[in-house]
Amino acid sequence: MVFLDGDHRKDAVKQDLILLSSYIRPGGGIVLHDVGLDYSAQEVRQGVEQFLKEHPQKEFRIV
Repeated sequence: MVFLDGDHRKDAVKQDLILLSSYIRPGGGIVLHDVGLDYSAQEVRQGVEQFLKEHPQKEFRIV
């Protein structure tokens, strides 16, 4: 498992997810910080959405 709390710009979030996902074994995960609905988290959420759109085999869960 990896905890991601990095650059909050959407392109940086997407790049971080691309890099980190290559290290995650099946059953592992990436825990994200600042993925909310408020204005300050919009770019983080958009970066996650772009990553998931380009990597549909990845799963996103809110726990």
